[in-house]
Amino acid sequence: MRRAVLVSLALISCYLISWVLIYAWVMEGDYSYVTEYFRLSWTGPGETPALIQLYSLAVTSLAGLILFAVFLLRKVRNGSKDHP
Repeated sequence: MRRAVLVSLALISCYLISWVLIYAWVMEGDYSYVTEYFRLSWTGPGETPALIQLYSLAVTSLAGLILFAVFLLRKVRNGSKDHP
């Protein structure tokens, strides 16, 4: 349970950080509409908010796969030590 909470928090923070970084990249550092674009990326149409949303979800998915692989490798490595 504790690991699931930590992984969830890591993925949520990864999503938020990647969203802000991708927004800064797409909008060239103009943070005047960041809250409006974040709201539009979840509720409304628009090419730029949808693009930011897709890129940030892709980055978050890759981070989730990396976390899953790390935990799986640790489990396999620890399991092989228990059973010689």
